[in-house]
Amino acid sequence: MKKKMQLGLLGILLVAVIAGGVGLLRPQEADQPRENEGTIGWQQEDNVRYKLAGRTDQTGRPFWGYDSAYERFFTYQGQLCQLVSIGEDSGSTAVELVSVGDGSVLKTYDESCFLPYWFSALYLDGEDQLWALYSSGDLEFPLLGLCEPGQTLEDAVPLDIADSAGQTPAVAVWGDFAVVQVRGETSCLAVINRTNGTASILDWDVADFCVSGGGMLYALRYTEQGTRRVLEGYSLPEGKSVWSNQALPLMSTSLWSTEGGLFLLGDSPEKKIFPVDLKTGALGEMVLGFWSVAGLQDELDACANSLGVQFGLDSGGGIFLSCVEEDETAGYVRMTWKLEPYVLELAPEDIVTLTITSPYVVESLESSIRLYQQQHPEVQVVWDVQYMSREELQANHQEYKDQLAIRVMAGDVGDLVMVTGSGLDEKTVTDTDAFADVSGYLEDCPFKEELDFNLPETLRGADGAIRAVPVAISPDYYLLNETLWKELGSPFDPNGVTWMELLDMALEWKEEGTDLSLCACGAGEQLESDMLTALLLANLYAAEQPDGSVQLDQPYLRELLTKWKQLQGTTYLARSDGDVGKALFSTRPTISGYFVDQFYHMADRASKYGVSLQAVSKPKGEVWKKQQGYAFCWAVSGSSEQKEAAWDLLQFIISAKSLPGCQYTKDTLAWNSAAQETVYQQLRREWEDSIAYGALGQEAEDLERLEKNFREIQRLQTIPYSSLSQPYGWYQAVCAPVEKYLQDGLTLDEALETANASWERFVLE
Repeated sequence: MKKKMQLGLLGILLVAVIAGGVGLLRPQEADQPRENEGTIGWQQEDNVRYKLAGRTDQTGRPFWGYDSAYERFFTYQGQLCQLVSIGEDSGSTAVELVSVGDGSVLKTYDESCFLPYWFSALYLDGEDQLWALYSSGDLEFPLLGLCEPGQTLEDAVPLDIADSAGQTPAVAVWGDFAVVQVRGETSCLAVINRTNGTASILDWDVADFCVSGGGMLYALRYTEQGTRRVLEGYSLPEGKSVWSNQALPLMSTSLWSTEGGLFLLGDSPEKKIFPVDLKTGALGEMVLGFWSVAGLQDELDACANSLGVQFGLDSGGGIFLSCVEEDETAGYVRMTWKLEPYVLELAPEDIVTLTITSPYVVESLESSIRLYQQQHPEVQVVWDVQYMSREELQANHQEYKDQLAIRVMAGDVGDLVMVTGSGLDEKTVTDTDAFADVSGYLEDCPFKEELDFNLPETLRGADGAIRAVPVAISPDYYLLNETLWKELGSPFDPNGVTWMELLDMALEWKEEGTDLSLCACGAGEQLESDMLTALLLANLYAAEQPDGSVQLDQPYLRELLTKWKQLQGTTYLARSDGDVGKALFSTRPTISGYFVDQFYHMADRASKYGVSLQAVSKPKGEVWKKQQGYAFCWAVSGSSEQKEAAWDLLQFIISAKSLPGCQYTKDTLAWNSAAQETVYQQLRREWEDSIAYGALGQEAEDLERLEKNFREIQRLQTIPYSSLSQPYGWYQAVCAPVEKYLQDGLTLDEALETANASWERFVLE
């Protein structure tokens, strides 16, 4: 049975007040569980949003050297504060505790509060006591001491941590325990009992950690593969892990702990703050998505060289963010932003509720929606979903496809519907009136000139109506070895060559014994199978005749398959050793990560083999000259009673205004050209700041290569498309019998007869 998950996308208000420490908006009852006994005490408030209330910059030298405490927030007598260096010379150790709320100085620590050694870390504990970790090269062991006047060397506690002098970037203190981050090949934690001097090493590669008033140590650590983070809950008194959460957002970055709660900042890719269940480590409903606050993401994006983002929560429900950036002249610049909660005052009759039907909540679309709601607070959004993730959909895609098709025909869907990626075939969209015609909306679109109308043409039905629009495109292309192509005399149009031309070329190489290949890929990739799929798709749509019949069995397809069989299994067709220099084409970098990663890999590949690469469309069919594409398309339901409101939201999503929302996800490119330009500038900044920058050749050449590759991928949108998603069921209908022929399981006549009949049934259904 269909289940609906209604997930309101209004902002969430933090409402817990922590006894004796930082709190949020509502007091916690005295009999509520303490943070080490239960879950945190905050509740969701539907009509609360956050706005950017201001930013302060501090320029100069952060303490003596650089200390991670400079980035962090602390609480002092219930107020959120930061540590500020006030020394006038490079050897000074004087600091102040400054309230982030009003800028007042809460306490000053002059040089008499410190021992005469270089300290590597500061920490303000839950008892409002400041600690310093001294790691001077003059010391045999690091020293941990209170920062108070009159402290002597005898008052400090030596920490027996071998080979750690100068490599202790952070410390935390709770009761008789001190937790020190020890940096070597990895960044592990040392837990020291200050009463007996014993130490235990937690061999975790730690990204961030904090301690709470309940004696719990919380640590974000990398997995062994380093691809994601794990959140560990460790009891200091018991000396053991209590729980471990291995299902965090991909790049969780920092933690914030108070006496009443634990919060986590995740980056996946949008920065978000989540509460953590203190009993299990599970994440609760999102507190804040940075993209939901107008202007905030632009502010943070400008910090290209930042060392990370830290956050803190104050007693008035405010959220503070800190970002430190290196500066050539000033040393460091610390930027602090304040986000204030505000309550929406809306009359019930003014509220517009839009329902979105999709297999799962699309995170990137969710981000754009929250940006839209900044301008349209009257719009509330409800998600009608069946699964929790894309992976869960993939495990049940046939079931969902069948259910959704029935619901679409019955008009039992939301105002907006996810089309491609949900199981719906484009025929379901174009051949029925289940979805609204948006061609009129597109004609009146205020940024019409920024849209390439070549793409939605595949979604235009026989009646002339356009019934869906692409939101973002997933570029699908080959990389042409321009160097080899020119050496061969530039024998074909890179964006118009047919499979027949290429197979004929490969057969000549085979006859001559030339060590060249049509295509190259890395080890383990199913290149030959993927090439066959591309060949069949390039000729599939030509099978549909003007009279409605299907004639897949054509002389040119027979010839193509015969030549393919002569080449299959040879390096003339495909090589898996990755030697791009000996192949006309190579595959698009098949990596997971941000769009920019494709360009790093393309540049690295070109540099490694000493060739020039060009992004080109896959080869064409003998008759059909369009390309197979992939785009994420959305439609307005034909049964919606709020078509205008639904289109207004969808129009915002495809506009450049929604950046950085769903259009800048991991591996997609926006449909909107202005948004694409924004993405390019972002890629350029990332390229300039990356480790790869300068390592692949001259800097100017690297940037020139980046723009060249990006513009080539942009141009691929202008080539006419057959479809923006592969027809569901085509593989079993057409490709499977062809593969049996290639494996000698069927004759060519039998394979084409089976494929033709199967595809005809599909087309005529």
